[in-house]
Amino acid sequence: KLQEWINKQNHPAKVKTNADKIVDKAKELAWAIGTPESKYAYKGGAPTAKFKTALDKIYPNRKGWGDAPKVGCACDVFTGVVLNSTGIVKDYPRGANEQIKYKNSKLTKLTYKNVTPYSVSRYGDIVIYYKKKDGSSKHTVIRGDGVLYEAQLKLTYGHVNKAMKSKLNVKRPYVVIFRAK
Repeated sequence: KLQEWINKQNHPAKVKTNADKIVDKAKELAWAIGTPESKYAYKGGAPTAKFKTALDKIYPNRKGWGDAPKVGCACDVFTGVVLNSTGIVKDYPRGANEQIKYKNSKLTKLTYKNVTPYSVSRYGDIVIYYKKKDGSSKHTVIRGDGVLYEAQLKLTYGHVNKAMKSKLNVKRPYVVIFRAK
């Protein structure tokens, strides 16, 4: 018992930052690294039980949402569920277009475009990048430690993507839309 007490004094518990809370919640709600794609792919699998529970709590009325999240899970639905369920933000908007406007709110003062992702985006950031050069296709992701937490409408439920450098390609303009303090 004395040794346990001494160890606690020498190694105090790390205080979790908001970024830690966001990434922890994304990990909790997404399928884990190494999960067979058939588990979370549209027409193959389903959301995790924890994600489905959180989704029903955060967005109980999904009337008029069209395909999201009836098939797969749209990226904005996943990021919205994660951020709202942390309690850090109670009204994080659903919809990629709404989330892009969100960068101008008091919560996110700086917008970064066309810069090297690793020098600007950080652990816990919510990032939008453009899949097409004309900006017609947008994708929202949560940056973990070398991985992305994401979902794709009609393709996959929330999952972990290890291909961070290829996903946050410097040739695609992207915006950090939420930075947890």
